[in-house]
Amino acid sequence: MTSKTLRNLFLALLFLGVFGRWILLPGIRNVKVRTSGKNQKELKISDLSCLRESSCRIEDLRGIHNLLGDNRVPSRHYLIKNKMSFIENNSTLYYYLRAFLVGDTALDKQLSIELGRLSDREFSSFLRGLFQCHHLECQNFFNENKEKLQLEKYVEIGLKLKIKSMAIPWHEKNKYLSRLLDNYHREEAHTHALDIIDYVPNHPKLKRFVEKHFDKIRPGNNSRKAAIYLSRYVKGWHDRKMSKLENLSNTHLEDFIFTLKNDCPGDLKRMVKSIESHKYYLENKAKLRRLMSNEIRYVGKDFPDIRQMYGVKKEDIVQGAMCNRVYFD
Repeated sequence: MTSKTLRNLFLALLFLGVFGRWILLPGIRNVKVRTSGKNQKELKISDLSCLRESSCRIEDLRGIHNLLGDNRVPSRHYLIKNKMSFIENNSTLYYYLRAFLVGDTALDKQLSIELGRLSDREFSSFLRGLFQCHHLECQNFFNENKEKLQLEKYVEIGLKLKIKSMAIPWHEKNKYLSRLLDNYHREEAHTHALDIIDYVPNHPKLKRFVEKHFDKIRPGNNSRKAAIYLSRYVKGWHDRKMSKLENLSNTHLEDFIFTLKNDCPGDLKRMVKSIESHKYYLENKAKLRRLMSNEIRYVGKDFPDIRQMYGVKKEDIVQGAMCNRVYFD
């Protein structure tokens, strides 16, 4: 092959590289962005179509897109317009959604009177919707009508609503939180404490409660949420827990490992040894090694022997990860 041919080949490859890097790939990305935007627009139109056509079932209104933003008012009007048929079909869902869609002064005044005629199931469902609603209008409704909400009768949801309220001072909320957590412990309903994480995440009582009873949290999404919470808000949780891993279920152990990168264990070698001694690890080495290998990318920068043990190369280390930073304390 002549030098001229090689030069032409080199120029051709260079052109293809430049074309691909600066023209082809950006074009593909732009198409993806346009397609994504179009799909989102079509989704929103589809979501609202049953309101325009007056064909929504009550279950259709449960989607979060109907309970927030510009869709909130038309959804409220549609729900109330079809009140009788919706109540006949599913009264508990109707009052759950009605709590989400408060915010009209005149309609809310009628609603506050109507609440006195609800069954226990309907009233409980209404309070649950009010608690799960994050809109300011729901907060306002609670603050203006809490005397009518029978909060002492519906103890659990009543306490949660008081803890969530921005109008109640903290010295009172502390009492409500203590009472709620005591009830959960007595009733062995520890998982329910996760409902208030979003409202008082940094409260010492809540942090101690979830840490102490982590192994009693329902496995699955709940235990994963609890592990993420503890790893972010309770520094040193992994170090304190590693001596008691034998009490953890298989799912809880996976959640414990999955959140190592958030908490940065102080003694990684001891941590690894403790995890490897768990029965679940011994019986499922391949699966747990994969999970551990991924976490070591985030925490194992200064532990070459552990990296080698789990097949993590130096270039695989996530340098910007919190536990790998030089200045991390």
